[in-house]
Amino acid sequence: MRRDCARFWRCSAVAIALPLLFLVACQQQSETKPVRATTLARPSAAVVGGMAISAALPADIPGGAPGATLAQASAFAWQEFFAVNWPAVPQTGQPQTRGVADTSRPFGSPNGPLVWETYRSKVEIFPGDGPPPGFQPSGDFGFDAAPAYNYLAPVPPCSGQTVENPPWVNLDEVTQIGLDTMYAAIVPAGATPANSDPQRIRFLAKANRVQYAYVAGNTFWNHGGNFYADVNQFTNSLKTNTVPAAGSVISFPAGTVEVKSGWRMLAPTEDATHFHTTTVRYYENAGTGGTSPTPCYRDAVWGMVALHIIQKTPSAPTFIYATFEQADNIRNPVNGKPVEDANGTIVNAPAGVNATTPTPTYTDGYNPATHQPDPTVTIGTQPFCTNHGDQIFYQNLTPGLPKGTAPGAGICVNGRDFAIPPAVIAANQQAHQTLTLANAAGPWQFYKLVNVQYRPFNQGDITSTDPNAPNNAATFFLANSVVETNSTLQDFEGALIANGPSAGVKTSFSNAGRPFTNVHVPAGVHYQAFNMGGCMGCHGNAQVTGTDFSFILNFGGVDFPEYPDPPLDAKRSTRYLRGFAQR
Repeated sequence: MRRDCARFWRCSAVAIALPLLFLVACQQQSETKPVRATTLARPSAAVVGGMAISAALPADIPGGAPGATLAQASAFAWQEFFAVNWPAVPQTGQPQTRGVADTSRPFGSPNGPLVWETYRSKVEIFPGDGPPPGFQPSGDFGFDAAPAYNYLAPVPPCSGQTVENPPWVNLDEVTQIGLDTMYAAIVPAGATPANSDPQRIRFLAKANRVQYAYVAGNTFWNHGGNFYADVNQFTNSLKTNTVPAAGSVISFPAGTVEVKSGWRMLAPTEDATHFHTTTVRYYENAGTGGTSPTPCYRDAVWGMVALHIIQKTPSAPTFIYATFEQADNIRNPVNGKPVEDANGTIVNAPAGVNATTPTPTYTDGYNPATHQPDPTVTIGTQPFCTNHGDQIFYQNLTPGLPKGTAPGAGICVNGRDFAIPPAVIAANQQAHQTLTLANAAGPWQFYKLVNVQYRPFNQGDITSTDPNAPNNAATFFLANSVVETNSTLQDFEGALIANGPSAGVKTSFSNAGRPFTNVHVPAGVHYQAFNMGGCMGCHGNAQVTGTDFSFILNFGGVDFPEYPDPPLDAKRSTRYLRGFAQR
């Protein structure tokens, strides 16, 4: 089976029509209280065209995920966005402060962390040393303790960095799950005294009170308690296609939320008011030598370029995956202007080019002689992109993905492999209108929903006739241009090859040569199995290994924060690929 990873541009703009006929019923959660119109800057704008700005995290898509339309799922995603980006209450370390919205302030109020920013960083749930900071053996298990990033060894400040209280945004990832590194060429490339790799986009992962309580209550932060027994029970249940008894496998409660976010320095030429900015912590090489990692930290004000929200709901045991981007991420290689407007409509498509330069070509297959999948990704004789202009670009790390050898050689991003569907664009228009009329736009009018996955389906069930169908191709291959970046992740399905010359390449074959299924939904006493794509399919590999769609639980203790270092970048791939244990 052969398929080009990049699709040709659809140069004509898609007409945006039909207001979204929905009103999301935001169920009050323990972390937030609903906000009435009277708390907003313009009370009459609290509900506009059926979309509400509320601090309440929506519990589910009204009517349930399985029967929802893409418009309804997009509305749900925006309700999540409003809730998690609401200003948090003052952070005193007292109970019920982290992850709690300050309903005395409207959305968009300046100063202080946002709700999701006060969730626990992955190292606060899975520390490299000792129990989670502030751990208590009951109640909320110390969730509200002040942030502390306890790696295997203490991380000091870098030379010249003033010792400060830890910022809420802790950027301890510098690759996209070890497959590639992502860059924004609009930022000057030369190393500075404070940043060895200024163009590099850095990442974090966090989780809310519900997930933390489940992990801490079961002593899973160090893979203790019944962790391995529960993992084995689930993997054995897949082998026999028999749904195990409730409570015998790892299963997060409904209301579990994980977020992933991408951040970077802003260039002098950029308008910082188009970005949500805050103080972040990032890591550099302390330069003390030796063979062990020697990180140090720096704090600086950076801009957010992506936010990925996944939530488990009563009707979506496979989680709902919503991904947002800053409006100007993808830029035209000729004029440097954004390719899409703030709603996602293509307004400045580069003529005569594919989604990336060069354009990878993907071939999947199975070798019966070796009893192994045999996929390939190649670029042929196409040159790598070395003149990046103001574009974003990536550099692959794993053996199976194309890598350049010249300085700065990478793959430039000209557009998306799959255009944002019209129903999602309409939701973005409606959300931005609501924000504007509520006097709450600020930087948030420059963030767009890319798409949302809310139920699994197989690639063979993709419809090509309706871009707004729940099973359209863009939804199946859900990807963010700076979080799921390279050809493997922009078009993900199946699993990854973890070892050998094809490491890092996706495949839809199992080692037995049969279709690989990565998402399993209980249907009576048996499972309904899917080879799902995009974010759900990728996280489904964590389900297959027994950790209920959570890679941060799968990986466990965070021994070291990541910092830019080419030899280490390659080694990190090995660790991340262990999460895809079927290969």
